[in-house]
Amino acid sequence: MKLFKRLLAVALAGVLALTVLTGCGGVNQKELAAILGDMDGVTYQNMGEEEANQVFDAIQKAYPGLSEADQKNFHVGYVEDAVKTALGIQDDTKDLYRVSFARMEKFSSEYLKQHDVYALAKLVRRDSVELTGRDTLYYRLSNQGTISMKSVQFNGAEYLVVVTKQLA
Repeated sequence: MKLFKRLLAVALAGVLALTVLTGCGGVNQKELAAILGDMDGVTYQNMGEEEANQVFDAIQKAYPGLSEADQKNFHVGYVEDAVKTALGIQDDTKDLYRVSFARMEKFSSEYLKQHDVYALAKLVRRDSVELTGRDTLYYRLSNQGTISMKSVQFNGAEYLVVVTKQLA
């Protein structure tokens, strides 16, 4: 009976760990979406990985055409047109898209280790580019939006692709 209880406890701990770490290489997607939402003043609905996959495909296709200097210091803004095309963002859109390609960091300070999702959210915002149409009016954006994210391997490092869309 003791063995059964121990096995049950281990199984439950595993299930709890899996519910916290969903997708994205161990990143708590729900918490990350909530933190980004707080930063942006938006409630994000998770839409899975589809848009993040589209962005990553666009990056992979456009990257070889960049100069050596741009490849060395890559930022998603360097391939903005390819990303807009991949996401189907039209010039007349009124929504605000933010696309990030953030390198996953290993934090050495105890504080950032304890607050790793918040630190990752700051990296996501730092490494993002806003993609808008000519008709986007910031003061008319709603407090609702969607989010898509995926962890990917690129040039020997792990990155997090995040696409947020704030609805007009």
